[in-house]
Amino acid sequence: MAVERADRIGASPGGRELSPAEPDPAASVAWDACDRFGIPDGPSAGRWECATIEAPMDPFAPGETTLDAVQLALTRHRATGDRRGVLVVNPGGPGASGLDAVWSLRSELPVELLEAYDVVSWDPRGVGSSTPSISCGPNPDLDDPVVMIECAAATGDLAAHLAAPYSAADLETIRLALGERTIDYLGYSYGTAIGAQYAARYPDGVGGFVLDGAVDPDAGGPDGEFFDGFPFYAADGTAAAAERFHELCDATERCLPGSPSSRSVLDVLGTSVASLPTDAFDPEPATVDADTLDGVVDSALYDVRNWPLLTTALGDAWQTGGGDASTLAALAAVDPVIVTGDEPADAPAGDGPDDFEVANLVIYCADFAHVVDDTQYCDLLSRNEQPLTPVSAVDVARPILVIGTEYDPATPGYHAAEMAAALGDAFPLTWAGVGHTVFPGISDCVDDIVVAHLLDGVTPSGGPTCPFVDGVSSDAEIADVAFTLDPVDARAALSDVLLAAAPTGEDTVCVADQLARETTRVVTHVVLGVQSAEAVIAVDAARAAC
Repeated sequence: MAVERADRIGASPGGRELSPAEPDPAASVAWDACDRFGIPDGPSAGRWECATIEAPMDPFAPGETTLDAVQLALTRHRATGDRRGVLVVNPGGPGASGLDAVWSLRSELPVELLEAYDVVSWDPRGVGSSTPSISCGPNPDLDDPVVMIECAAATGDLAAHLAAPYSAADLETIRLALGERTIDYLGYSYGTAIGAQYAARYPDGVGGFVLDGAVDPDAGGPDGEFFDGFPFYAADGTAAAAERFHELCDATERCLPGSPSSRSVLDVLGTSVASLPTDAFDPEPATVDADTLDGVVDSALYDVRNWPLLTTALGDAWQTGGGDASTLAALAAVDPVIVTGDEPADAPAGDGPDDFEVANLVIYCADFAHVVDDTQYCDLLSRNEQPLTPVSAVDVARPILVIGTEYDPATPGYHAAEMAAALGDAFPLTWAGVGHTVFPGISDCVDDIVVAHLLDGVTPSGGPTCPFVDGVSSDAEIADVAFTLDPVDARAALSDVLLAAAPTGEDTVCVADQLARETTRVVTHVVLGVQSAEAVIAVDAARAAC
């Protein structure tokens, strides 16, 4: 049921109704250290503050007093220069922790944004350190529809208040709590749906908005993407992304030198990989099967910076006379630390699904129960009165920037133009690359447009396209760059790995600098924990040199 905008405004602590653009002068956030939520990593760890604020369980029912409130966990990195406002970040998922994501993102954000903004993020309702938590009980079987009954019972009243509009309302609560007339926003993947819902419901609070990895604007309606009766947030772009990967791999000797083609390598490994040893990698999995191989390849499509790691692993396994699957096993077991991506790493093998999988499923049903054809699944969860609905036209002071990656496996790039058209007050930007989301740190062209949009309100005309690699046009040149490990990324990843296991007094920066000069294969092995003879020798030599 549609709710008029006046009915969507929450009350201030004193009971006075607030207009969407009017921050509560009495609002304040009690910022403190982040110890209770986890400790941010990196040299900027000490600059992060954390807090908890209260949001109404049902923000669309003003005056509701029978439901407990939601406690939202927030984090903030204060502006390092002349402060211009707040940039709120949502990592998508759904079900991903905003705190963990923004703590990792900080090192990649352009310095101009760090100078100008308090960078803020939150764990969405039910997720991470926000309470109450989404739960399906101990060790739930998420493949069994009946589990949704247990999810509803374990999650309680929150189960009926989890869809995207509720997170959009939480974003408004955050704006008011921070005392900001408007907020700037950076939303990834599912976060683009939250941003679009916010812009429609609270347009006066919209400052500079950037939606990266746009979902299908028809998601939540009958014209959205469906497969076997189940709705999806976006079309499946995996096949197109994989095709582009193979085109580029076969265009350079830096990918799989000496192989007939990357497809043929995968075909051979699909039948032989299960018999290959993984002796140089101690943790699970002990063997790699064809399904695991497919998962490793699909995962690498989410970020082009993973490609040198993937091709090292494929090259190790594909060798005349039999190869070694240790590096494939390492990729299957850990999240590559050279890159960050929208999707959280798979949890170590255990007795049940991880928190992200549980939250992802429950929020999915909250968003889509009204359009799921199979009534034996999501209909067993508490129905959300405000589900996800298709993107509608907005009237905002500044056009919204909607970014799409042409070969995005999770949210194909053409959705960006569709979402921009649906929003009306918006313009699309396409990156002609492969991966899931692009800002920041992958394309200088994209970074420049985003920074200009946020800080100066610049709106490029004509729906611009940024090249896969800046200053490069041919596939051979693109491939040479894409399959070469960036030394800056390599050095940072090596430093993180060495720091975690460094002997007392070791100069990890020096050791990382030494190792960064090694081959891509050696760097990959060290970063992923593969104890090949070459990696062990290189680490010993680097430590001796330092």
